[in-house]
Amino acid sequence: MEARFTRGKSALLERALARPRTEVSLSAFALLFSELVQHCQSRVFSVAELQARLAALGRQVGARVLDALVAREKGARRETKVLGALLFVKGAVWKALFGKEADKLEQANDDARTFYIIEREPLINTYISVPKENSTLNCASFTAGIVEAVLTHSGFPAKVTAHWHKGTTLMIKFEEGGHRSRPGPGGPLTLPEIKDTGSPLKKKKKKKKKKKKKKKNRPGTPLAMASNFKKTNMASSSQRKRMSPKPELTEKQKQEIREAFDLFDADGTGTIDVKELKVAMRALGFEPKKEEIKKMISEIDKEGTGKMNFGDFLTVMTQKMSEKDTKEEILKAFKLFDDDETGKISFKNLKRVAKELGENLTDEELQEMIDESDRDGDGEVSEQEFLRIMKKTSLY
Repeated sequence: MEARFTRGKSALLERALARPRTEVSLSAFALLFSELVQHCQSRVFSVAELQARLAALGRQVGARVLDALVAREKGARRETKVLGALLFVKGAVWKALFGKEADKLEQANDDARTFYIIEREPLINTYISVPKENSTLNCASFTAGIVEAVLTHSGFPAKVTAHWHKGTTLMIKFEEGGHRSRPGPGGPLTLPEIKDTGSPLKKKKKKKKKKKKKKKNRPGTPLAMASNFKKTNMASSSQRKRMSPKPELTEKQKQEIREAFDLFDADGTGTIDVKELKVAMRALGFEPKKEEIKKMISEIDKEGTGKMNFGDFLTVMTQKMSEKDTKEEILKAFKLFDDDETGKISFKNLKRVAKELGENLTDEELQEMIDESDRDGDGEVSEQEFLRIMKKTSLY
């Protein structure tokens, strides 16, 4: 009698390997992961222990996944903002692991530090069967471990756990104070290099007496700083407003703002609750004060609807991201005056910079500039006094 062998229509383990050599086939993944779960199951005595062990293995994988993905990215740049890190996980990490983006990313309504990644039909649970007494097992704990490692190694310490909700949900809870603050858009102030223009052209005939030219005020040089310092002290409040440059954002910054807005517009209505403004700003790397948030809300929500659209949010974030008067930048400007490193700007320091600027200021005018900024009456301008006077204008 001839032997017959039957094969099921969906014999998963006998499917051909996928063509790309850089990827593991679905059949190989199912086999390897089922073996991994079986290995973990033989060493634990409860579902909770099994999930904890899967999460621990996931954390080991996650650290290596991050290194591999960052190496593939152009410029090998790691994310430096919470929102960027979460979108990186939802997109690049999920695609690398499961061939597609995660279904949804949401932020908790009652906790600014909690986010959810939702996957309705997670591949990780598809090919695993367990005894009835272990039916609560969620193999997505392995994925939770991967995500936790990716975020933690990116500089955003978090605890990630898997739950049965809307399919499978990974709950991401960032540690208190774990959000990394980024420098202002464009990074810290970079002082441009002053190039040597070389010696003047030689004339074959008569040498003409050269006129002494005024040095140009280049942004970030002591000359420009002194000019702005002078303008700030001498200008009226209305003039200071006119001195402020119109904020402009790059396309990348606008895209980041749009992504932050969409993250909190979960129902797709095109509006978000004004109470979520602080959380949305934190997602973009800012830490606004309570008074600042109240002021922003009063300016946006004049009709008291409790909602704001993307245009309102863009206006707020454009102003915020365009501010150049950070403490770090202003103190760098302060050091350009304080060449003798006394920690204060003296009359001598200001006179030196005025001379470099080519400003014909009398000693009385220079002293007036000092007196305008000198709040403690010691005859010099301290860092704090300099911060106060420079913040009167948005030139820095």
